[in-house]
Amino acid sequence: MTKRYFLIGMIVLLLFAFFVYAIPTVIISPSEVARGQTVTISIASNISTEDLCAVEIRNPQEIISYLTQVNVSPYSTVDVKWRVPSNAMLGLYKVYVSCRLMGNTIGNFRVKEYSTITINLDKASTYKGDKIKIYGTISPSPGTGYAVKIYYRKKGTTSWNLLGSNTTLSDGSYMFYWNTGGFDSGTYELKASWSGSDLYFGSESSIKEAHIDLVIVQLYMVDDERIDINSVEKVYAKLIYESDGAIVNSTTCSDVKINGTSAIYDSSSGTWYITVSESSVKLTRYYVTSVNEIARNIGGVFEDRAPQPAQIIWDRVVLQKYIIEDDRVNVNSTQIVYVRLEYDYDNQPLTSATVTLNGMFTGSTYNGVYEAIEVPVTNDTIGVECYRLTSFIDNLYGLTELHVNASPPCIIWDAIIVTSGRVSDDRADIKSVQKMFFKLEYAYDGAPFNDSGGRKVYIAGEEATYSTSEWYIEITSPVTVEKTGSVTGVDDPVLGITAIIDRVGPLSIIFDRVLFEVSADKARIEVGKNATIRVKAYYEFDKKPFVGTYQLNEYKTEFNEPKVVNYYVISMDETKYGLTAFISTTATVHFDKLKISWYEVNNNLGNVRFRVIYASDGTPISGGAVNVGGVFGVSTITVDSDGFGGFSFDENDIESGIFYVTLSPKYDNKWNIRVSEVTQIPVKKLQFNIKVDVVNQEDVHVKIEPTYSPEVADVEYLLNITSATKYEYQGRKISEFDLVFKPGLNTIRVSTLIIHDNDIIVIGKREALSKKLSFLVSLAVEYENLVLSTIITEHEELYKLTGNYLFKNNGNVTLDNLYLEISIVKNGKEYAKFKRKLKDYGLSVLKSGDAEYLKLDDLDIDLRTLEAGTYNVTNRITYYEGLNLVEFSFNIVVYKRIEDILPIIVEASEAILKARKEASTILKGYGIEMVDTYLANEFLKKAYEAFKAGNVDEAEKYANQAIDSIKSSRKAFDMFEKIVVFIDKWKKEWKDYLEMLCLQGYIEGINDLVKLYKDHNYKDAIDQLEKYERLAAFVEKSEVRETFELLVNAKEYHPLLKEHLYKIKDRLCEAFNLAMDDRVDDANAKIAEANALIKKMIEVSEKIKAAETAIKAAERDGRTIGLDGAKQKYNEALEALKNQRYDDAISAAEDA
Repeated sequence: MTKRYFLIGMIVLLLFAFFVYAIPTVIISPSEVARGQTVTISIASNISTEDLCAVEIRNPQEIISYLTQVNVSPYSTVDVKWRVPSNAMLGLYKVYVSCRLMGNTIGNFRVKEYSTITINLDKASTYKGDKIKIYGTISPSPGTGYAVKIYYRKKGTTSWNLLGSNTTLSDGSYMFYWNTGGFDSGTYELKASWSGSDLYFGSESSIKEAHIDLVIVQLYMVDDERIDINSVEKVYAKLIYESDGAIVNSTTCSDVKINGTSAIYDSSSGTWYITVSESSVKLTRYYVTSVNEIARNIGGVFEDRAPQPAQIIWDRVVLQKYIIEDDRVNVNSTQIVYVRLEYDYDNQPLTSATVTLNGMFTGSTYNGVYEAIEVPVTNDTIGVECYRLTSFIDNLYGLTELHVNASPPCIIWDAIIVTSGRVSDDRADIKSVQKMFFKLEYAYDGAPFNDSGGRKVYIAGEEATYSTSEWYIEITSPVTVEKTGSVTGVDDPVLGITAIIDRVGPLSIIFDRVLFEVSADKARIEVGKNATIRVKAYYEFDKKPFVGTYQLNEYKTEFNEPKVVNYYVISMDETKYGLTAFISTTATVHFDKLKISWYEVNNNLGNVRFRVIYASDGTPISGGAVNVGGVFGVSTITVDSDGFGGFSFDENDIESGIFYVTLSPKYDNKWNIRVSEVTQIPVKKLQFNIKVDVVNQEDVHVKIEPTYSPEVADVEYLLNITSATKYEYQGRKISEFDLVFKPGLNTIRVSTLIIHDNDIIVIGKREALSKKLSFLVSLAVEYENLVLSTIITEHEELYKLTGNYLFKNNGNVTLDNLYLEISIVKNGKEYAKFKRKLKDYGLSVLKSGDAEYLKLDDLDIDLRTLEAGTYNVTNRITYYEGLNLVEFSFNIVVYKRIEDILPIIVEASEAILKARKEASTILKGYGIEMVDTYLANEFLKKAYEAFKAGNVDEAEKYANQAIDSIKSSRKAFDMFEKIVVFIDKWKKEWKDYLEMLCLQGYIEGINDLVKLYKDHNYKDAIDQLEKYERLAAFVEKSEVRETFELLVNAKEYHPLLKEHLYKIKDRLCEAFNLAMDDRVDDANAKIAEANALIKKMIEVSEKIKAAETAIKAAERDGRTIGLDGAKQKYNEALEALKNQRYDDAISAAEDA
């Protein structure tokens, strides 16, 4: 009792200390105010007692400007308002708040005056590249050295961009020079602003407009870039204004010169042109050399941005040569005459032209080897023909002027004539070798065509042999055929003639033999019967009757045993053509009977399959019948077209007492063979034995023995088992296995039998499938006086389970190796667990029908001191890996004591007091000076009230909520400090670039988190602060800081690139959002993408600057060769950059 009162006293002292150390919270708004405006001072109470507070406001000279006092109710807020006088001193004012109970605190605010700023331009319009003076004044003057920023935007857009800045002079005036060279032509809006000082508010000027522009040579044109000399041509140039693309015409420009000649303006095409002509072959280029713009005050400033200058090639066509590849060719063949035409200007061949020879042969195909136009020519008459150019068309440039430098070529048209032919024999044996002869000569001059000079002749496609003025080939054939032949080709390495005129035509030779067709009236007959053999003979080529005699190999036509006999012709004497080649067919006769070649028994499906064949050659019969003996209901079986037959049977269909079933083939359908052999199938009975040896529920042995008495049966079986360790067992022949029985009924039953013996018929399968064995594992437990007893010791209270168990074996299986498990559980949590082996306490083997007692005291189960609550005590009897044989349970109740709650309340009070002593200077600017304890204090008061009322559960709940609340508030407070350190660092390090670097929005967002914290919404504040922690860690990465450095140095880039930097900012924003969502890999990918893009931008800037420097150096040094092309590529690079095609820009700049 004394201990309890001591703890209550400690709680009272802690609560008293908690209230004494509370201080007021003061918020002043706004922090900057003008004369005549009102300042509000909000005082918030953190104690449960009304307090009196004094408020004192002092000016910058520490003179009291205002003094009052207010009463502050418990946990409430009071506002004190002060209107700043119109003559108040400018500067920093301090606010002192002093409370009787909560103590003192100090705040401040600043009084300022409004200012104005003006902006003026020294010129409203000028040419691109000129400088514009921007100037103005701040009033009242803040003095020297205050920054004035100049912003610009293109008219019609909404986003302002920083142009530059300068500082004020002593009278508040400023001046800034704008170099327009890096800006696009157009109208711009400009404004000035300053951020203010300690005494004056910042302000923004009105908007001024300025227009900059440039005359651009957009393109050149000519009617034809390559024309005949002495013709007349026009050269055009198109000029526009850069700002709006308007055409520079005769109204806005007084003079335009092309190559020094004044041009005429053509209003229909919007171009300026001059007329030109040349009398010699040459290339002439034309440029705009000067302009005089009068409408927009641009004068003579212009840029030539045309892709290329105007240029004209003055030219003519030259006939350089004719080319032919052969001057003696085949009559009626097509030959090519190559005509080489060249442009006189660059000696390049005409590749697209149409050429006509002799007024009738035309060609337009260009040959790259000869660099000439191909003209196909032909002739159907033996003789000589020459070829001359009569006209041409230049398809590329349309030139018509021709100069001839070549003589026409001539060609001889020729052929080879076949004059005679003969053969060695016109009818011969197949496979014999015969000859075919021909004579040949040239048609143009009658010269013989012999084998000199490598000449060759082909007869019937085969290369011929030359002998004594004739060409011949040898012919043979392995089959009967009439072969014809003529001259099919020649090779003429001497003159190259291949055309043939055949005056002989084809010759022929017949290759032949005699055909003997031997046949039998019947191909298959029963043994012992006579066969009839017939022979037909004729010439194979024309099917006419054979003239001569022949002899057979066999003349015996009757046999008594199965046998296959072949009959055929073995020799002949042919007298009409003297042929020796012949062929004979064979007549085959089968002397035969029927037999069973194969049978198979499927005892599982109950059927027999067999096959009937012919004994002479083993061929299956194509339909027939078989007699079956020994099976009820089966006598004669039909055999199918493949010789297969079969029948189904049941065990009851097999005749009792027989040892065999017989198969006797009866006849076949095709040849009606009725002589056969008998086959026997053995019949046997199956004996299926199951032996089970049970020692106890964990020690069971099973043995399976299938036999045909006495031999082992090849039987596969599946047993359905209900036990602890097996659910089924598959075996074959003799096998054995062990089991552990489960609690309850255990069975062993034969579910499937598969008989693998297929050469016998098995009976007894149905009896084996009816076998089933059953075993019951059952234990009944009765208990008396099972309770949780309290035992008082010298130092503590213990609990012990007491009572008696009665175990009864109600099954037919001996029980052994049993365990008793006891678990004590509250609300799903296990507080104690015990496991004891019953054999260790005298309860060993329990046979079927036996019963035994066991005292729970004997188990010696002691429990530690339990917490208050209701517990469930579960008892289980188990064996073999926790098999649950019996289970029962009951409840016990342990009551909670009030003394158990005191440590929790003390812990909550100490946590709140500790938090109040910790202040932060870092977060003061955000209105957070210490850890917020409001919610924790409310929960603690409720816990104390419940404690005084003796409500143990309520007191415990509120005390725990107070602890959780102060932990969450402290965690958020600590996280705020870390994040603010990073934010202050960013503000200092990247002061003028926060918006560009996508940090401004996140910095401003911290105010929303402050509101969450002040509203005591710690959970949401912590969730958001964790995201800020991930952002801070990400921003500090070297890759991100590299991107920042590159962006900050963007002023070094090409002016056009600055407009593209938003693409980098967009990727930074995406990366930051991904990092806050803990998608670091995706965020890293975005940063890598941003770095790659900005590096590409830098490379573009460097390449274009290098190209610009090189062009200026060439102009300065007078190096004009290639300069026009360089400028063209430079302009292409600028255009590609403007359209954000960076790779194209780099390539064009490198080319420049």
